[in-house]
Amino acid sequence: LAEKLVEQGVITSIKVADIPLAQAREASEMMLIGSSIAVAPIVEWDGRAIGDGTPGKVTAALRRLLEQDMRSG
Repeated sequence: LAEKLVEQGVITSIKVADIPLAQAREASEMMLIGSSIAVAPIVEWDGRAIGDGTPGKVTAALRRLLEQDMRSG
């Protein structure tokens, strides 16, 4: 589904890689994705805000795509 976000210009690319802890702490947006959770924004980690401390546009866009995909079967 994330490929659609690239097509829409929401994100520039998709990459699967290990992320060093220091780099993760500097993220502008973070989300948790799982079978029972779907897509959940992470707005705080260890007492520090992620980005501006609110759910980001990529999280919202990915959640919408997943919900559409689930409805369409």
